[in-house]
Amino acid sequence: MCAFQAFRKQRLLEAVYHLPRPLIIYGTKVADVEYWAKELYRAGFQRYAVMTGKSTADQRLKLIQDWRQRKIDIVVATSAFGLGVDQSDVRAVIHVCIPETIDRFYQEVGRGGRDGKASISLTLYTSQDQEIAKSLNDKSSITIDRGLERWQSMFTRKTIVPEKGFRVPINIPPSLQSGDIDMNSEQNTAWNIHTLTLMSRAGLIEMDSQEPPKREDYPSAAYDAAWDNYSNSRLISIRNDSHLQREVWEWEVEPIRQERQNWSYKNLQLMREALQPKRCISEIFAEAYTITKKPTFINRSPVSVSKSCGGCPVCRKNKRTAFAGVMPTSQPVWQETKSFLGAEIQRLLAGDNVILIFYESLEQLNKMRRGNKLFRWLIEQGMKNIVIPLEHQHFIKEVNRIPNAWIFLFPTYEPMRMARIPTLIFHPPGTNLPQRYLLNKTSNSPRIIILPMNTIDPNREDRLLINIFSGRQFRFDTFCMEISI
Repeated sequence: MCAFQAFRKQRLLEAVYHLPRPLIIYGTKVADVEYWAKELYRAGFQRYAVMTGKSTADQRLKLIQDWRQRKIDIVVATSAFGLGVDQSDVRAVIHVCIPETIDRFYQEVGRGGRDGKASISLTLYTSQDQEIAKSLNDKSSITIDRGLERWQSMFTRKTIVPEKGFRVPINIPPSLQSGDIDMNSEQNTAWNIHTLTLMSRAGLIEMDSQEPPKREDYPSAAYDAAWDNYSNSRLISIRNDSHLQREVWEWEVEPIRQERQNWSYKNLQLMREALQPKRCISEIFAEAYTITKKPTFINRSPVSVSKSCGGCPVCRKNKRTAFAGVMPTSQPVWQETKSFLGAEIQRLLAGDNVILIFYESLEQLNKMRRGNKLFRWLIEQGMKNIVIPLEHQHFIKEVNRIPNAWIFLFPTYEPMRMARIPTLIFHPPGTNLPQRYLLNKTSNSPRIIILPMNTIDPNREDRLLINIFSGRQFRFDTFCMEISI
C-alpha cells in the first residue's frame, strides 16, 4: 500500500520506466485515468493512449489499431478496455486502484501473458481506494424498487413476437426524471440487462436468443435499423403473470438479489485479501470460482478449479516453486439430434413441441391397461427419453416386446443430463410439478407430459395448469380416442 498519492505516482513512474511492454495501466474512475495519463505525459512518455467509457467508437478503433500495430505500447484505461481486445503479448498489468471485485481483478490481470510467456501484475493503492472499491461494490446490485421501475419502463414499450413472446428495449431510461434521462447510455443499458438477468434467475421471465439480421436480407438503410433494433432489445417470454406486482418481486426477486449482493461483498473481501495475502493467490482465485454442489431442482454438480501459480508473494516467501494444476475435463454437451417420429404423433403435435395429457386418477390408467397401451404407443412413435418414477415403471414393462425399441430411463426429468431427443414424462399424483418440466419450449425435441388433472400451475398456486396452459393439451380419454386405444 502507498501511504499517499505522491508516493504512488513515484512508484508508478518507476515501474513504467523499468517494466517490459506492452503494458496496461488500469484505474477505476475516468478522472483518475485522465490524471495518470497527464502524469505520463509530464514524465516524457508519448507512446500511450487512453480508453474509458467516454471514448467514442472512432477513438476506440484507432487505439486498438495503434495497439496492434505497435504505434503505442502503453494503454491507460478503465475496465472498459479489454472487452473484445485480445493482445497476446501484454507483459505487465498495473492497477492504480483497488478493483471492486476479485473477478474484475482476475479478468484484467488476465490480459497479460496470453502468449504463454511470463507477465507481471503490480497493484499500487492508497487507503482512499478502499472506500472507492466499497462504494462501487455497494452499487453493484439493483434494488427491487429500481428494478421494478426499469422493468415497467421496458415492458410498456414491448413489441409482440409471434410464437416467441415479446421484444423489450434495453436502451431506454427507467423514468423521465432528469437524472435518468442524462444517464450514460452504456451504463443505462447495462442496468437494464442486469434487471432482466435478475428476473430470469427469479423465474419471472425467460430470456431467449434470436439470430441477428443478415445484411443480404435488407437494403442498407433497413439493415442498419434492423441491427439497431436487434442490438438494443432482448427477446423474452413471461413465466409468471404477476411479474409487474411488487409483492412478487419481494417474494421471488429479492432473495436472488440478496444472494447476489452477498456474493458481491464476498468478492470484495477476496480482493482485499489478495492485496495482503496469507495464502497462495491461486487459492483465493479458486475460492472465487469454485461452484459447490447445491441441491437445487437441477441437482447442480460441483465444479472444481485447477490451481496454478507463477510465483505469488506467499509462495516466494515460503520458497515454493511455480506450479500448474491439472486441468479438469469438461462435461459433454448434448447436441440436438435428428430422431424418428411417427406420423400420428407429428399430427397431434401440430407443429408444437409439447403436449400435455391430463388423467383423472391412477385407476383410470390401470383400467383395461390403457396406461400401458399409451406408453407402448408413444414409445413406438419415437419417444426415447422416458421419465417415470420407479414405483410407476410397471406402465413400461411391455417395452421389451416392441421390435427394435431402445429407450433411456430416468426417475426424474433432468434436462441438463439428458440427450435432446423425444421425451416422455410421467408425473404422478400428489406432487407439485417443477417449473423445468414446462421450460425451453423452443427446443426442437418433442416432449409429452402425462400428468394429473388437478396439477397446480407451477407459477401460481391459486389456479390449475389445465385451465391456463396455452399449448397443445388433451384429456386422457380424448387422447386415447385420437389414437384408437
